Amino acid sequence: MLGLLRPKIEPEAYFAYLHRLPDSVNVGWQRKEGYILGTVKISGFTFCVQGKDAREFVKLVNEGVLVAFDTPKEYLPLLLDNPRFVLPKEDWDRLLGSKKSSATTFIQDKKADELVEALEA
Repeated sequence: MLGLLRPKIEPEAYFAYLHRLPDSVNVGWQRKEGYILGTVKISGFTFCVQGKDAREFVKLVNEGVLVAFDTPKEYLPLLLDNPRFVLPKEDWDRLLGSKKSSATTFIQDKKADELVEALEA
């Protein structure tokens, strides 16, 4: 019964939304009053995100990119469960650590392509 309420995800549409995203996302961030504040710059868009910890911050960067590229809301949960943009290890370590501020580039996680293949199977 619950399957009737869930929107149908078309593999071709998922693939199209996934692959119109940029190859990388530039993010400058700083810690302030217990939060991580970031400015995200991608393909002519600039927006800000604020996370209470590193995981939430990375999730919000991914969510912001999807919204900036007009991803339909029914595709957001699937794309957020398999985030497209990840941090290189050294940048992740800086974000988790005590560093006050930094700039980094989130890169595409190719594991998202594996999900496309699974959806098409």
